[in-house]
Amino acid sequence: MLTSCGSCDFEGVEKQTSGSFAFEVELSRCYGSAPARQASEGIHMRSRAQFLNFFPKRTAACAIGDSLDVDFETYDLISYYTEGKCNTRIERDVQINTAQGRVIYSITQEDCGRCGTDNLSPNIIAIPAVGEDVQVQFEFTKL
Repeated sequence: MLTSCGSCDFEGVEKQTSGSFAFEVELSRCYGSAPARQASEGIHMRSRAQFLNFFPKRTAACAIGDSLDVDFETYDLISYYTEGKCNTRIERDVQINTAQGRVIYSITQEDCGRCGTDNLSPNIIAIPAVGEDVQVQFEFTKL
């Protein structure tokens, strides 16, 4: 039996990001993601070492060229791993309020169809570096 999704107006994976973020980080195939997928509460990374704990290099050959070009004195990285099916729309919003000591990273995901294709995304966003006293709160909604 074939199923289709007449209400979808998007194909594949569509991502939209708004709010107080600097840029999105796209990972090369050199980085693994198993530790990140197990971090169900989201990840706040303040250093390259923390990043590599969650996204380790897959092979020694990958260690030669590093595609991660992030100045951790200027930026922190935040990540929340999502898993979708078939066509997936992801809307992300980052709100930084250092006066209240809080960053809120909200992700809303909508899946459409039942094709069996997995859409996995680490949703890594660079934000301006925040102090040690600032907490990152992750909010995830699946429609």
